[in-house]
Amino acid sequence: MRVPCLMRWPGTIEPGSTNDQITGIIDLLPTFCAIAGVDSPGDRVIDGRSILPYMRGEKVEKPIHESFIVPGSVIRHGQWKLLVRDLTPGGKSGREGKRPSAPAGSLFNLQVDPGETRDVSADHPEIVADLRRQMDAAVREFESNSRPIGRLPSAEDPATKKNRKKRSKQ
Repeated sequence: MRVPCLMRWPGTIEPGSTNDQITGIIDLLPTFCAIAGVDSPGDRVIDGRSILPYMRGEKVEKPIHESFIVPGSVIRHGQWKLLVRDLTPGGKSGREGKRPSAPAGSLFNLQVDPGETRDVSADHPEIVADLRRQMDAAVREFESNSRPIGRLPSAEDPATKKNRKKRSKQ
């Protein structure tokens, strides 16, 4: 959740400017729509928000994302990060061992422990409970708005239909 993003847009993004707000790839579609001056698609739920105000260096009253959630995995809300599933930092990149694994339910205060080395869940059960409620609500919303991957059966690609006919003749 703390992967830097570098952007360059002469005349819009001030050289050397920084922003420490949480954003993600989910914000790209709404941002590109805002840049193009069109609305985001209205036929589906769009989780992202336009980060164009951040790019322009505009004052934003409250963060675009109050919470940032990876459904069923992790939630970040303000200074708090809760792991909802076991996490082995480093993954397959070979960085295993640089930091201990963290079990599901681990809570970190990123303001004082950005390296996520001290689980403070026992000290803040009310925060753990609140973040779990937020995660549960997000997962329910995510599941209720999920769409199948790929094309819907009623929208078959003509090229696929043509290839299927060729295969059936062979």
